[in-house]
Amino acid sequence: MRPTPQLAARARAAFLGAMTDTCRVCAYSETEDVRGELTATYTAGSEVTCAFRPGASAESAGDATKATATAEIWLPLATTVTRRDRIRVTKLWGETLATPLEYGVVGDPRKDVGRLILQLREVTT
Repeated sequence: MRPTPQLAARARAAFLGAMTDTCRVCAYSETEDVRGELTATYTAGSEVTCAFRPGASAESAGDATKATATAEIWLPLATTVTRRDRIRVTKLWGETLATPLEYGVVGDPRKDVGRLILQLREVTT
């Protein structure tokens, strides 16, 4: 059953109101070095409001491997993000982090009535 337009608008407004954090989607691309080897590159986009939930866990068996998510994030529906991108959390509750938190996306993003939901795993560099 699809929600009415009025219910969907209220859900979007409620989810946007819960997004008190800020992050950047770091878009994945590949570059080729002089030896022909591909290297992953991540380009940070504009800041976007979000709701970051550390400690949320889930498992994904995509691409024949099992990855465990260690966090979840909600983004506005209009946000462009893929499973190959990274998420850089820059502010929690409006406070700028001295060291941003970097996460990889686990599985495909899910669309809900008023939000985009991503499962995340911490990236160590």
